[in-house]
Formats: sequence, C-alpha cells, structure tokens
Amino acid sequence: MTMEQRMDQLEKRNKRLTVALTMMAMAAITIQLSACGDDPAGPSTNCDVSDVGALAGRNLSECDLMGANLKDANLKGANLKGANLKNADLRYAILVDANLENANLEGAILVEANLKNANLSNANLEDANLENANLEGAILVEANLKNANLSNANLEDANLEDANLEDANLWYANLEDARLGGAKLDGADLLEANLKDANLSNAILESADLSRADLSRADLSGANLRDANLKNARLGGAKLDGADLRGAIDVPELSAKQEEDACRSDCR
Repeated sequence: MTMEQRMDQLEKRNKRLTVALTMMAMAAITIQLSACGDDPAGPSTNCDVSDVGALAGRNLSECDLMGANLKDANLKGANLKGANLKNADLRYAILVDANLENANLEGAILVEANLKNANLSNANLEDANLENANLEGAILVEANLKNANLSNANLEDANLEDANLEDANLWYANLEDARLGGAKLDGADLLEANLKDANLSNAILESADLSRADLSRADLSGANLRDANLKNARLGGAKLDGADLRGAIDVPELSAKQEEDACRSDCR
C-alpha cells in the first residue's frame, strides 16, 4: 500500500469517527433534555417530582401527579398544563407564573400557596382548599371552583370571567378589581369579602351571602342578586343597571339613581 493510499484510508477513518462522535453528542443532548422535562415539542417525558426544591421552570405538562406530595414545592414558572393534580398536597407551594391551564386540581390542598399571575384557565378546582392562597393577577377564566374554599384568599385583579364559584367559600377574600363578569356565584359565601371596583356584570349571585361585603364602585349591571343576603353590605357608587334584586334580603339604602336602575319587580 502506497503512502497516498494510507493517507486516504486514514482520512476516511477520521471522517467516520467524527460522524459517530457527532451522533453520540446529539443523542446525549436529547437524553438530557428528556430527563429535565424541558422539551418544548410536547408533553414531559419525566414526571419525577421527588425533589420538590428543583421543579422551577420544569415541563410537567400532562403528568399524572394525582395525590402527589408537593408541599413547599418550588414550581415557579413550571408548565403543568393538563396535569392531573387531583388531591395533591400543594400547601405553601410556589406557583408564581406557572401554567396550570386545563389542569385537574380537584380536591387539591393549596393552603397558603403562591399562585400570583398563574394561568388557571379552564382548570378544575372543585372542592380545592385555597385558604389564604395568593391568587393576585391569576387567570381563572372558565375555571371550575365549585365548593372551593377561598377564605382569606387574595384574588386582587384576578380574572374570573365565566368561572364557576357556585357554593364557594369566599369569606374575607380580597377580590378588589377582580373581573367576575358572567361568573356563577350562586350560593357562594362572600361574608365581608372585598369586592371594591370589581366587575360583576351579568354575574349570578342568587342566594349568595354578601353580608358586610364591600361592593363600593363595583359593576353589578345585569347581575342576578335574587334572594341574596346584602345585610350591611356597602354599595356606595356601585353600578346597578338592570341588577335583579327581587327577594334580596336586607338591601341597604340605595341612591335615587341606583333605585331607578335596579330591578325590584317585573324584571326583564
């Protein structure tokens, strides 16, 4: 074999080695991304949440985390879209900016959890315990919060449009500037809730307990307040255009304009 042939053979061998090493490197990167659950192309392939302190920013979309112990977990910015968190323990968890769209949180424990600016649109939170939770600026459009415990929860500036809050416990909840247009709040307990400047237009508040609630400057136009308890509620500056007050209990003294705008009988 001539020197030229040997050199040519060596060059070909080096090329094959380079190709093999490149493929190995690409495979290693793919495995690493999969292990971290950060592949943006689809649902997570790694649903291991045993290290609750290392879950920030993780892709846990569509993971089955039913009954998982996530107490004190750091899930800031995590992607939990479509995840199953039914009956999960999320007490004191950090879920700031997390994506929980379409997630199942039925019966989940979220006591004192921080859900500031989290996306909970279409999430199922039926029977969930959100006592003292921070939901400031959270998106809860069309979320199911039936029978949920939101006592003392901070929902300032939250978007709850068309959400289901039927029979929910909202004792002392802060709903200032919250958007509740079209929300279902029939039978909800809003004792001493802060609803200042909230938008409750076309909301259903039938048989709701609004005693001592602060509805100052709230928009209640078109709202259904039939048989609601308004004892000692504050309605100063509230907009009552077309509000249905038939059967409402202990309605406070209204301004002449409010009396003219509200409906007490023969509502259409």
